[in-house]
Amino acid sequence: MSKTGDFAVRFLTIPAVMACSLLAACTTPAPTHSGRQLSTYDMSTEYATEYSPDGFTLLVHHRYQQFTMLRSTAAAECKTAASSVATSLADRWNRKVAPMDDSRVQLNTSRNWLGKITECSAKVPVVWQR
Repeated sequence: MSKTGDFAVRFLTIPAVMACSLLAACTTPAPTHSGRQLSTYDMSTEYATEYSPDGFTLLVHHRYQQFTMLRSTAAAECKTAASSVATSLADRWNRKVAPMDDSRVQLNTSRNWLGKITECSAKVPVVWQR
């Protein structure tokens, strides 16, 4: 290969590697509970359940298409989404749920590198009301 062709290959390799890196960074990471089959609740919420004798554990993955969302706001909206899903499931089974204990809720919020999409994953123990 001539020196001109060798220079062109080197010159095009750097932009190609950068483009691949950017595309990889734009992909949405898998939720922390990716081993489970998720059901769709609404356009931005997916969930899975693990049943127990006194209720169930709810796994929620929620996305926000907002540019400026504080982590505390994302956490509050994620808890609201989890509460909505839990109430909907309880209504489906003709049961009532006890109030959620915020200290037992495990939250994980993240934002993609552009800051445009905020995501939240929550693991919420839900107990039937007695």
